[in-house]
Amino acid sequence: MPLIPLLLFDLAPPPPLPPSTSAPAAVVAAPESPPSSPPAVAPSENQDMEIPNPQRQRMEAFSVGPPLDIPWKPRRNVQVFGEVFARYAHEKWNEQPARSFDIPRARFGADAVLAKIFAARVLIETVRSAAPGSLYGIDGDSIVLRAREIYGEARSPRDWPVGMRLRLGLVPTLAITPLEQMWGRRVVAPTAQEASTLLSPADLGAALLVALPHQLGEVAFGVVNGEGFIQHEQNEGKNLQARLWLTPLDSLLPSSLSVKLLAYAEDGSLGPTQARADRYVGGLSVEHTHGAIGVDGTFADGAYGNSTQRARTATAWLRVGPFAGIEAVGRFDQIDPNRRANGGDDRFTAWQGGIGYHGELDRGHPEETFELFLTYRHSNGGPQARAADPRQPQRGPRIDLKVSF
Repeated sequence: MPLIPLLLFDLAPPPPLPPSTSAPAAVVAAPESPPSSPPAVAPSENQDMEIPNPQRQRMEAFSVGPPLDIPWKPRRNVQVFGEVFARYAHEKWNEQPARSFDIPRARFGADAVLAKIFAARVLIETVRSAAPGSLYGIDGDSIVLRAREIYGEARSPRDWPVGMRLRLGLVPTLAITPLEQMWGRRVVAPTAQEASTLLSPADLGAALLVALPHQLGEVAFGVVNGEGFIQHEQNEGKNLQARLWLTPLDSLLPSSLSVKLLAYAEDGSLGPTQARADRYVGGLSVEHTHGAIGVDGTFADGAYGNSTQRARTATAWLRVGPFAGIEAVGRFDQIDPNRRANGGDDRFTAWQGGIGYHGELDRGHPEETFELFLTYRHSNGGPQARAADPRQPQRGPRIDLKVSF
């Protein structure tokens, strides 16, 4: 089994441990999560001062990434945004103390709208400079900046019967964002798909998003290099992506309740040898104003540069918020990077649960929010899994803070 950068709930490589047999590894990142317990159908964050178009609003709610619908005004058509994650972990890695402060992620960006039908986004994020599993990168292991999304977008006029968006550039891919929006608590943990590196949150290419009639959801198609946003193209093949994201019962259910279905398929290749990298993802969530429950899973036909390797992920999660702003969360993740190897000896399993509070930093400014969670996490794996990640088993409490503006 190849050594994969599998850190289930981190974004940046942790600091080195005290002298011991343990060794630090690296972590993967993901797109942003809603700042508060999401409504049954996420509304657009920014509405033009025009008569609402239901099809357009549905497209806004299910578009890849945060809405780009900025109110158009002369000499004011740019919006700046950002989010910062901070963490204190009081854990044990392989039974050795591992206590540290960290900034798992910080992201800053700008959206611009021109003539109401053209838009652009630039999104920059922080990352540790050392390669996964390494201790030294740029000037030690400094936190550096990298491009996460850079793309232009053409959108259908509001009076069209169907809402459409065409994106070109370094675009968000079609699976990670809906998975994170259903889970809704990126501050607690990223998706297993991204943590396992089976899916990349962004890539160079193009994407077309089309709203379905009768507020049923959205269908989307993409063509990308397939190497992810941290690598240039390495072969002549292009990855074809298709996504169906549905809310089939919204017209029948009360506004406080929503059922969301996700189906995603990717026909792809990876690396100079064009190794097979097909992906299939499914997800289901039931969301209420006082909580949500969901499951999702991934099957990879071809993984980590090996056409014959099969991998999978399985996730179940729960959020309960009976009181305004207070929420309990629980999450289970299992990642099997090689289903055909040694009866699951390389399988990783993680449990995480806790309680938190979220709300607005300043009343009347819903874009300025915070999330603060105290959780306990335990992860472990089989013999090969522990050899691939010497930090295993990991256990202990964490305090996580996310500030969005």
